[in-house]
Amino acid sequence: TTLENKPEYCIELCSLYIQELIVSLGSELKKQELYKNYPDCIRIVMEYIENNYHKKLTINELSNIGITNPKTLTRQFVKFIGEPPIKYLNKFRITKAKILLIQSEHKINEIALSVGFQDPLYFSTAFRAETGLSPREFRNQNK
Repeated sequence: TTLENKPEYCIELCSLYIQELIVSLGSELKKQELYKNYPDCIRIVMEYIENNYHKKLTINELSNIGITNPKTLTRQFVKFIGEPPIKYLNKFRITKAKILLIQSEHKINEIALSVGFQDPLYFSTAFRAETGLSPREFRNQNK
């Protein structure tokens, strides 16, 4: 069937999805352009975080991955990213958790563990600090 036969809300929803896709693509292209200007140690560590955020990661491990020391890695992250690597890691984890909270019915403590938070209470605290909502409140508002 064609879109002409669909209710108005369906067309509007499709339009919103297309807009979201365009914004996401633009953000990804902008991010890739920014990545080019980052030192190698930051690019390597950011990529490692994005692929391994669900694991237990320490500043020492991240600095070894970036072939530098923890102090230099932290200084470089603050200079180029605006925050230390562990804060970047936690924000990345929370972004992934937000997706799971919206798209799945998994328990909040299961989501916390799946995105790399070992302690569900710390996850809730970090989530609230980042979003202003508890994970449960976020889920309820976005369902």
